[in-house]
Amino acid sequence: MYQIKPIFDRSSIQVDLPTCMYTMKKINDSDSNHSQQSGAQLTNGFNGAVSNSKDVIALQKRQSEIIKQLEKLRLKLNEMQSKLGASGAATQTKPASIVIKPIDERYLQDIVIHANPVNTPFSLLGLQTLWTNRLNFVIECYTHSSIKELSSETQAFVKRLGEFKPNPQVPTLKLSLIWKETSSTDLVCAPGTFIPISGEANILRYLIRIGPSEFGYIGAGSIQANLEIDALFDIIYELIVASGKDHRSSILKRLSQRLNTQTAFGGSSTNVSDLAVFSTLKQLKLPAKEMPANVKTWFERNKNLIKV
Repeated sequence: MYQIKPIFDRSSIQVDLPTCMYTMKKINDSDSNHSQQSGAQLTNGFNGAVSNSKDVIALQKRQSEIIKQLEKLRLKLNEMQSKLGASGAATQTKPASIVIKPIDERYLQDIVIHANPVNTPFSLLGLQTLWTNRLNFVIECYTHSSIKELSSETQAFVKRLGEFKPNPQVPTLKLSLIWKETSSTDLVCAPGTFIPISGEANILRYLIRIGPSEFGYIGAGSIQANLEIDALFDIIYELIVASGKDHRSSILKRLSQRLNTQTAFGGSSTNVSDLAVFSTLKQLKLPAKEMPANVKTWFERNKNLIKV
């Protein structure tokens, strides 16, 4: 390439370098042999200059050694992976067997739920059905003075709860459901403390911990399944507080994606996740056209479980 005259002479500039650090050889400075090369030799360009630098060649050699070490490490990891029976690709695990444990009756204390009839907790009726022959979930309803009249749907819900026939052979959990003017559904398991558990999803988290194990976290069979239950509860809350139709549609799409590979939100069979999603969708009274096709099909199928 052509040469240009330097704008300034670097040798005339004095720079006071710090003495508290180690020094390195300037790899950008040409050595004495290279400075004596002719203009024709300089036409080799930057690559030609680099090839004559001993420091850069040493750096390239070191880089090659590091690459070789990384390759050995990769092969060793692959060998360990094959010995452990793991695979880089996603594997489909077999469903875990249902865990059935005796119910600890120490936790079956009388509890109270305050709910607004506008947001009827339909999941309680589903739990009552799921727990049949394992736990008597006896729910008695009361109406606070702040409520003038219950809607026909809420009245039908109360009637269904009252039709429950307890099994004398299994433990009993009593719940008092009080209809009142409130902004959220709250559970109080120790009335003297006045510390509520707010939100239907959080109430379900509590109930499935004290209820039959096969319908809760233990019955899910794996940590991943437990996380899936909690993730669905979080999605439900997000759906309730969604700010608009577009936001709600994106959340419904996430629910729809879960049904692409399974028939229920709980996997192959209905569990507490399905009850929570069903109750939320029924409270929101969404138009059928707003629901994805598979969510709509699932919703119609689960009406048999919660008949109101």
